[in-house]
Amino acid sequence: MRWTGFTVSILVLFTQAVSAQLAVNKCKFLGNVVGSSVPPSFDQYWNQITPENSGKWGEAEPQRDAMNWAPLDAAYNHAIAKGYPFKQHTFIWEQQKPGWLAGLSAAEQLEEIEEWMQEFCSRYPDTDMIEVVNEPVNAPPTFASALGGAGSTGYDWVIKAFELARNYCPDAKLLINEYNILNGYTSTQSYLQIINLLKDRDLIDGIGLQGHSIEETTASELKSRLDAMATAGLPLYITEYDVRGTNSKQLDIYRKQFPVMWAHPAVKGITLWGYIQGQMWRDEAHLLTSGGTERPALVWLKEFVGSTPDQPFCDLVTGVEREESVLKVYPNPVVDGTVRIERTEGIGTVKIIDPLGRVLVSTDARGETAITVNFTGAAPGLYIVSVTNFSQTVTRKFLIP
Repeated sequence: MRWTGFTVSILVLFTQAVSAQLAVNKCKFLGNVVGSSVPPSFDQYWNQITPENSGKWGEAEPQRDAMNWAPLDAAYNHAIAKGYPFKQHTFIWEQQKPGWLAGLSAAEQLEEIEEWMQEFCSRYPDTDMIEVVNEPVNAPPTFASALGGAGSTGYDWVIKAFELARNYCPDAKLLINEYNILNGYTSTQSYLQIINLLKDRDLIDGIGLQGHSIEETTASELKSRLDAMATAGLPLYITEYDVRGTNSKQLDIYRKQFPVMWAHPAVKGITLWGYIQGQMWRDEAHLLTSGGTERPALVWLKEFVGSTPDQPFCDLVTGVEREESVLKVYPNPVVDGTVRIERTEGIGTVKIIDPLGRVLVSTDARGETAITVNFTGAAPGLYIVSVTNFSQTVTRKFLIP
């Protein structure tokens, strides 16, 4: 006997509160990096996680086929438990590649690259974003030939890396990442050249812009470069922001730069590169002393983010593409916590996505034409239901009042 539908009850995943104080209930995340373990104070400030070093290939696989997953497990598991977006840093990067890679042939290197991506995404299936290639303009890898080298486009190796990532990690948003763009030392056009090659092939979902060494960049210069990068039509992510200086200098720079990035409509999230004294890549860039005292810039940051309304730039959900009328979601707005999803062509994988773009629920409807979802205690707001069947994905927005 064929079913005509079934019911899914959603309780904990929707009601679980994000405990970060700075960007709680904001439509842009404000995250930070995690080292070998999650600092006890992390949840007081941040609501997105990037592994600082443990996600780099050379750290994850220091010896061939001998994986060091423990610190990555800690970062990923904490993000999942708290409902934070998890952004992987990074698959392909010259500076922290495995030392043993140089002794392999190009064919063997490619095999290892594929194995690295496949194992990562198999172990961490709910990764939200992946910086597939880090610093392609300023630090192209010595093993680029394994990925096709420059080729006809000049960046065939980047395209191949993204093709592999899309294949092995189909549910993650794929990003590229580069430094010296925001301070002007590397031209935006050189970066956009690579991005447009990827965009033309539907291989990229966002652009990473490192925030190291931009202390001398003015607010107007910063906005101009963000505007230039936004012409690609993709979300921007500030990936590695830190500010060195005395208390007064750091505070002054934060006051001038951070509002430009936070208010920019193309910027969907900001990740700081550490915050605790003695645990930073760059000295004098900490926001919290080793004794637990907040520096003036952190005090200001808490006040600014908490008091700045989302409305001028909160468009993460309303910008849904390919919304299809053939997918019925009713009643909409949701009544009494229940909504019915119908599609005559059949329903495969159903995903419920929150305003931050996070997949909160993923379930298989096994080809049925209807599914009922109970939203007990769900936070009010605009959500997306995404249905994939036979390689076709359709979406609808719905409101929980």
